[in-house]
Amino acid sequence: SLAKTITLTIDGSNDTPTISAYTEVTNVLENVLTGSISTADVSTTDIDTNDTHSFVALTNVATTVTATDAADIGAITVSMDATGAYTLAGASIEKLGAGESATVTFDVQVVDDSGDGTTNTSEAKTITLTIDGSNDTPTISAYTADNVAENTLTGSISTADVVTTDVDTNDTHSFVALTNVATTVTATDAADIGAITVSMDTAGAYTLTGAGIENLGAGESATVTFDVQVIDDSASGNATSLAKTITLTIDGSNDTPTISAYTE
Repeated sequence: SLAKTITLTIDGSNDTPTISAYTEVTNVLENVLTGSISTADVSTTDIDTNDTHSFVALTNVATTVTATDAADIGAITVSMDATGAYTLAGASIEKLGAGESATVTFDVQVVDDSGDGTTNTSEAKTITLTIDGSNDTPTISAYTADNVAENTLTGSISTADVVTTDVDTNDTHSFVALTNVATTVTATDAADIGAITVSMDTAGAYTLTGAGIENLGAGESATVTFDVQVIDDSASGNATSLAKTITLTIDGSNDTPTISAYTE
């Protein structure tokens, strides 16, 4: 016979997309906690040429956290929209200090636009993010120290005395040193003791100096105030606390009177 044409229609069926695990190349900053990944980042492949793809959205999904610097940053959750824009959340992320980091992992899936609920979603693959810590400024409080004897004029305060607090778990703290800094003097017994300066080392050991301090007698006193700051060991630009006031009371002591020989 003469040849005749047979026409067939091939009905396509959906093929499930595939993705790969991905490690984000840009670290997430502790004080930002947002970023985005793309379907290209997870190497999305699909035999079905014309399918388009998006992520399965996540809402407050628990992640796996590995803190690499012994800072207990607690639980972290992730939310991500269909385009791959994500936000991390956790009450204790701020415990990471400058130079410290934590690794967070969570699973994602990609879905095609076929509408086939049984084959349109890829297997889950893991996303790995690194959170970089940043420095948080320490805070301190004003403090009233023990009384200082007029004939001693030395003492010490500690970072605990000024209630030093710092969100960054592993930071250590010391005082900003003072050298011959003017104080504010209030003489409570009308004894003119003049100007007093203070010097203090980073450990909080201080010395008061003033030519007229000996003018205080037994039972008399003067109040001296000066400001201190605490600094953490991060070497960051915001490592130093706001200044707070230290209040000291100088207790006078008796000085023996002197006389001279006299010929009437």
